[in-house]
Amino acid sequence: MRASVRRNRGEDGYVAIVAALLISSVLMAVAAIGVDVARWYVEAERVQTAADAAALAGVIFLPDNLPRATETARRSAELNGYEHLGNATVTVEFGERRSQLRVTVTTAVDNQFGAAIDVDTATITRSAVADYTSPAPMGSPCNTFGNEPPGGSSTSGPSTSVIPSAYRSVCSSRPYFWAAIEGPQTNKQQGDRYSTQPCTGTYGCNTSTSRNTEATYPDGYFFAVKIGTEAVGVPVTLQLFDPAYYATGATCGTMPAAAPRNSINPYTTTDAIARYATGSSVYCSGDLNPGSSSTSNPVTTSFALREQNEQQDPTAGAAISGCTKQFRGIHGVPSMDNLRYNSGTGTTYTGTPQVSYNPDTAKTFHQWYPLCTFTPNRTGDYYLQVRTNVALGGTPEPNNNRPPIVYAGNSLVTAAPTSGNTTALGLGANSFGIRAVSSAAAGISVSGWSRMPMLQNTPDSTASFNLLRVLPAAAGQSIAFEFFDVADGASATGSATVQPPADATGSVRSGLTGCTGAINDQDFTALTGCAARIAHSTHDGQVQRMRIPIPADYDCDETVLTGCWFKVEVKQNGNITDFTTWDASLEGDPVRLIE
Repeated sequence: MRASVRRNRGEDGYVAIVAALLISSVLMAVAAIGVDVARWYVEAERVQTAADAAALAGVIFLPDNLPRATETARRSAELNGYEHLGNATVTVEFGERRSQLRVTVTTAVDNQFGAAIDVDTATITRSAVADYTSPAPMGSPCNTFGNEPPGGSSTSGPSTSVIPSAYRSVCSSRPYFWAAIEGPQTNKQQGDRYSTQPCTGTYGCNTSTSRNTEATYPDGYFFAVKIGTEAVGVPVTLQLFDPAYYATGATCGTMPAAAPRNSINPYTTTDAIARYATGSSVYCSGDLNPGSSSTSNPVTTSFALREQNEQQDPTAGAAISGCTKQFRGIHGVPSMDNLRYNSGTGTTYTGTPQVSYNPDTAKTFHQWYPLCTFTPNRTGDYYLQVRTNVALGGTPEPNNNRPPIVYAGNSLVTAAPTSGNTTALGLGANSFGIRAVSSAAAGISVSGWSRMPMLQNTPDSTASFNLLRVLPAAAGQSIAFEFFDVADGASATGSATVQPPADATGSVRSGLTGCTGAINDQDFTALTGCAARIAHSTHDGQVQRMRIPIPADYDCDETVLTGCWFKVEVKQNGNITDFTTWDASLEGDPVRLIE
């Protein structure tokens, strides 16, 4: 009996030892696997963070530049430890919409203990999708901004419209408005909300100092020259119509004596009689000296083209060489002798010009003037900066021994306002047109950036212009729209109506609903038909605000520059000489992760 017991006890010990060994082995294996699994979780979090950052970094180049978005996303992933085709694969593609960027990061993790059972690595894959509502351009989907009068001759650039024929159903050479800017000394009451200093009786006016509290005049205004893929590497000539200030009056009531014939200088070979005629016409940009009899400080207008930049900040773009010009203002109009090359009757201009002939005047007054030609090396927004607070500088252009009007290369035009380059001088309202001349014009648009100053000066006309480009990514958000100082005439009345894009789909096709409006800081109330009623008695020197909801099912053709444009139609009764300032933006976070 005792032997049997001893044997049983011995067997029990053996089983205990074997069980302990087995359990410890299992536990060790489980612990080993746990270490590897923990490392997988840590790595997965790092991969997800890298994918998130890459999607957010690259999405700002959509919808127009997927290659640039891909390059930027992969560079971001590399900075976070995952180099494409190095230790990871970083796949970049559109999401469901062209405003969405999907980034997928795949990498392998070495197993410390899994290798013992021939599982050397584990594959970790994480994705992120970012959506981007880009800064919305205003005013134009095409390569012209404002009215586009004919050129006077091939010397001044194309004499006919440069709008691509395929876009002429969307874009007009005569939308009945001009780009415009006023000098800092001009009263805000005249319509320029941001470039003026003094003010009386207007919204945003400090009553104790009579100064404009909304003034951002040091930077001026910006216009975006958007370059699409087809325009990269193709020369683009940026032209300005009537860029210098001449006080002709809003409807050109003060003009030089009648032209003796249609061919008077190299820039006007076929239509001088009409081009320099008194009164409103297609050539009349309407420079004026508003609300003041002072003529001592005619406004100098500065133009500079700045590079595209990843921050999408116009002040961060470097000045493009050769694309900075200033135009000296003149309180008055040129004489016909300033415009006439000689007293001959032919169309060939040879020999010595008459002493009073002013080449700068002949090529800038009611003419298309070439600011510069540049060749964009990548897609994106190039920025035309326009200011009226920088003193003349740089190099004056030769001008037949006459006082120069055009100056080139003044670096202060693009310098930060804090560098001492600003001046309080400058009185008057200068209006002009802009166009980009290129064989790839269908890949270019010129539009207002964030704010749009404009002049309407054609009697009994209705200004209809593209308000804002709203991509499908903005569905469910709202347009915030404001305009300042409409209905200047004492008895002026009318309306401003916002209309959906012609190519839009979804419920917006039945019309805009839920629009609200308010004057200045009053409470918003419903607007019938998304139309704000305007009148001199309520809107002179005041701000009309509108909010336009974008339906959740909103869609449009974002693949072309002419798609997705909301429009506004401004109707005013009687003669129109109205300088106004327009603001439009999309409310909400522009860059966001959606997956």
